Amino acid sequence: YLKQEHADRYVAGLKKKGVDARVKKVNGGGKTWFVVRVSEFVDKESAAAYGQKLKQQKVIDDFFVNNK
Repeated sequence: YLKQEHADRYVAGLKKKGVDARVKKVNGGGKTWFVVRVSEFVDKESAAAYGQKLKQQKVIDDFFVNNK
């Protein structure tokens, strides 16, 4: 998100659904982004599996896995 309040609102909704989520401020492409991060994982495979589970349950629409 480009606005922190939008990211914060999304995180609040995820938390109501029992998802461990938080906002991380990052810079990229000449802009400041407020990225919603979900939990911590030991590897990309388990992160992707959790993302797919949330997507199938219609908790989220889409996701990507990042190492940072």
